[in-house]
Amino acid sequence: MFRIIGVLVILAFAYFLYDSYGYRYVLNDVRSDSSAEMVMGNITATTNIVVYTDYASPASRQLFPVLLNLMASDQDINILIRPVATKSRLSQLATRIALVAKQQNRFMDVHNIFMTANNDFNEIYIERAVNSLNMDYGELKYKALSGSVEKELDKYQREAALLHIKDFPEFFIDHVKMSGSAYTVEQINDIVADLRSGRR
Repeated sequence: MFRIIGVLVILAFAYFLYDSYGYRYVLNDVRSDSSAEMVMGNITATTNIVVYTDYASPASRQLFPVLLNLMASDQDINILIRPVATKSRLSQLATRIALVAKQQNRFMDVHNIFMTANNDFNEIYIERAVNSLNMDYGELKYKALSGSVEKELDKYQREAALLHIKDFPEFFIDHVKMSGSAYTVEQINDIVADLRSGRR
């Protein structure tokens, strides 16, 4: 009985350590693996923000202008986008289309137009948005089912699982985890200032 309790205590302590510190190693791997094609802002910036987003999530789209204003207010920030598809058909379609666009060096074009949608984000919007970028929606939709897209999709979903991300958007300013979209540029800048000064 005492052995079982001891094992449970050790497992609980290990989980606590991972939850407190382990995700930092995952984030280091994410940053080192990042593609310049998926980075907004100054690629050489010293402050890195990793954003896990779902195109079908209104909250993810609400955060987008905040991030744009944040970069405008501080040139030493870059934002790495990690698109994650949930089980919804719309989320799967949009994320796959964005990843095909990445293969054509057009990821940020597609990402930006998806993130500026209002409440009309649906398959019709996706098709019109892609066509407005002079891209072939039919071709992208066909390639969206390829093995390379499936592999990249799985990679971001595994990352989200390791980082205990359950809803979108969630983002990391260095090691500080932020959830949702209810932030102002000033609030995020305060956290960035704390991190740069070593107060966090």
